[in-house]
Amino acid sequence: MAERRVSSGDAAGTQIIRICLRSWNRDSLLRAWFDHFDDDRNGFLEQDEFNAVADRIAHPNPYQLWQQLDSDRTGYVSLRDISEDDAQLWFEFRTFCGANFKSAKDMMVQILGINSEEERKEQKQISRSKLFGLRSSSKAHKSSTGAVRAGEECSFTISEEAWISGLTRCGWQKHLPELFYALKDMRTGLVDATSLRWVEPEVRKYNQKQEMRRRTGAEQKAKAAARKSQRASLGRDTPKKTSLF
Repeated sequence: MAERRVSSGDAAGTQIIRICLRSWNRDSLLRAWFDHFDDDRNGFLEQDEFNAVADRIAHPNPYQLWQQLDSDRTGYVSLRDISEDDAQLWFEFRTFCGANFKSAKDMMVQILGINSEEERKEQKQISRSKLFGLRSSSKAHKSSTGAVRAGEECSFTISEEAWISGLTRCGWQKHLPELFYALKDMRTGLVDATSLRWVEPEVRKYNQKQEMRRRTGAEQKAKAAARKSQRASLGRDTPKKTSLF
C-alpha cells in the first residue's frame, strides 16, 4: 500500500486516536491498537473496523474524524500513521515470523523446543493439572518449556518466560516482553493459537514473495541462455573471410 501524505487534518485525527489508545491501555499502545482497531493484526485500521468501535472514541463526530484520518480515501489508516516505532517493530516481527516458521503451530513448537513425543505427553499432563486441578508429578511441573495444552483438542500455549527464551533461541531478540504483552490472552496471561492467527497469512505472503523471486530468477536465466545461444548461432552463421592471396 502506498505511503500516505500527512496533512494538518490527518495530524489532528491521529492525535485523537493516540489519546484514545493511551486511555484504553497506558502500558501498550500496540496492545490497545490490536484490542480495539486491528483484530486481524495486519497493521491497518479499516473503515468497518473503525465503525465497529466509533462509539468508544471520545469525539463528537466519529464520521468526521474518519474523514480526517482517511483524507486520501484509501479506506484504511496505517498503524504507521499513529506510531512509527510500534509499526516498525510489528512489521519487522511479522516479517521474521513469516520467514522462519511454517505456521502458527510450527512457531509454537519451535518456541517451546518440543522435539519428542515424551515432551508432548509431559505438556499434556501439565495442562490437565492446570485446567482441572489434578495433581501432577513434580517432574512434570519442572518442565523447562513453560508450555501447557488447553485440553486434548486445543493448541499449545506459551508463558512469557518460554516466549522470551524460545524466540531468543530462534533468532529474535527485540522487545520480547512488549510483544508478549501485546499478543497474550489477558484472561490466561499466555500466548495461544488465537494470539498467533496472523502467522499463516504472513507465511503465505513470504512464500509468495519467494516464489516470485524464483520465477523471476528462472526467467532471467532463461533469457540469458537464449541470448547466449543467439550469439553463438550468429557466430556460426557469419561467413568466414577468405584471403585472395
